[in-house]
Amino acid sequence: MIKQVLMVGLLSHVSISAIASVNSDEVMIQAQHCRSIGANLARLECFDRVFSTPIKTVPLIKNSTVMPQSWQWAIDSEKNRTTAVGFNANKGDSVTEGERYWLTAPAINKHFAKGKAPVLMLSCIENISRVELVFPEPIQESRVSVSIPGIPVVTQNWISDDTGYLLRSGRGIPAIEAMKSMLTAPQLILRSNAKDVDGLAFDTTDLRSVIEPMRKACRW
Repeated sequence: MIKQVLMVGLLSHVSISAIASVNSDEVMIQAQHCRSIGANLARLECFDRVFSTPIKTVPLIKNSTVMPQSWQWAIDSEKNRTTAVGFNANKGDSVTEGERYWLTAPAINKHFAKGKAPVLMLSCIENISRVELVFPEPIQESRVSVSIPGIPVVTQNWISDDTGYLLRSGRGIPAIEAMKSMLTAPQLILRSNAKDVDGLAFDTTDLRSVIEPMRKACRW
């Protein structure tokens, strides 16, 4: 009886070893096939299947948009607004950039919820004049026509940055021309071929006085 038990155990061990040997040979053959695959990702996937590598699911992290510095300045200006309407004036100093001035005003169209209105920003950064529109949500257009109803009426092509949150005129002379037109406009309502811009209205009541330090900084 004991001999029979020993014999069964021995046969079982031999059978398992034989099966393991066969399986090992098959794995090696499949692994050789994986090595012949040229594409890196496909080759790794092949090895994972052959050796039953456990695959851990990693949750996808949504890419965050890096917002332009101008966008952040405009948003911070509106958060720190000291007046109910009109342009909010800001001044900053930097070792690398020197003095910088920027004025912001939200669109006063009634259909915008609080904090959701586009913001018009006029600035002098590094002695360069700039006119920019900042949006709470990205716009689709990359290039739009914008008309400013001053004397004279100024029509320019403004371009969007890579994020879609910022639309700007040309810097320097085009921006100065745009701001001069705004100063003569009895009511600033932008006209454009882009629905996100057309009809945007801004309160310019105090613009002539608050813009003066910025004009001097950019020498116009």
